[in-house]
Amino acid sequence: MLGISPGLSCGQRDRAYLETTIRHVKEAVGVDRVVALAFDEYHRDDGTALGPAGSRRVLGTDLYVSNTFVHALCMQEPDHFLFGASIHPYRRCGETSAVDMLDEVAAAGAVLVKWLPLTQNIRAADERAVAFLRRAGELRMPMLIHYGDERALSTNHRELADVEPLLSVLRGLRAENKMPPVIVAHCGTPSAYRLRPFNSFVAFERAVLGEFADAPLYGDESGMGVFTRAGWLKRLALRSDLQACLVHGSDFPVPVNPMSFFRPLGTEVWRIRRVSSWIERDYRLKQALGFDRAVMTRGWKILRAGLKHRFAT
Repeated sequence: MLGISPGLSCGQRDRAYLETTIRHVKEAVGVDRVVALAFDEYHRDDGTALGPAGSRRVLGTDLYVSNTFVHALCMQEPDHFLFGASIHPYRRCGETSAVDMLDEVAAAGAVLVKWLPLTQNIRAADERAVAFLRRAGELRMPMLIHYGDERALSTNHRELADVEPLLSVLRGLRAENKMPPVIVAHCGTPSAYRLRPFNSFVAFERAVLGEFADAPLYGDESGMGVFTRAGWLKRLALRSDLQACLVHGSDFPVPVNPMSFFRPLGTEVWRIRRVSSWIERDYRLKQALGFDRAVMTRGWKILRAGLKHRFAT
């Protein structure tokens, strides 16, 4: 779909993908910066990293993008990219713990840390994860954490799709005044509207409108321009109460399907569909659906507040 030939060698595909990504970002005239996301490996409970999985029936790593690689990209294109790190909380290198690594990426200018628990095997209640989140709270490092369903990568641990254990940990950290800003990717929605359980969305909704209403807990509307999640995006567009805690995101390279929104938008979908940059197309789609300006700018306010805290201290 991105126009990259599968016949290229692995290295050539990587370079072509990077060039394509940079082009989509530069052509997104309505978007000032994007956060480029690293993605850590699958780790066993004992902290062992597993390499590439041979098949979806075998535990392993589908996708690994190192912090070093993403940081280099951000240094190369500072006007377009911000550094999004990813550190598995079970990761360890000799005496260096994941918490130590968090300090390292924070000093290198990381604006957030990405986790995908059901793919990477991260249990929020694990003492290593709690220690990581506590340190993130001290640094005011935003955490972008995916709960709910997952289809782009392997669902290695379906039991880790539930957001409730994270909410329980955040409850305790909040009592210590060490809760980090947390963005729940896709608001915990499933990958198919109404066809799969949406317990995590219900729990997220209850939390942000209830006990966490005055806490730094947010959701994003990324990856919802795809036809399987279109119903959720339409639903969020009508929820002014939830928009007050939403952050804009694209989830590139998840494709954007404007035709899934023909009923609410009519012929506007044709203009959106002609936009070449998927990142710009996603932005314009959400504008057309009525997401307010605050949703589009809230992410930067969260990231900037964290950067100010870290580099002021």
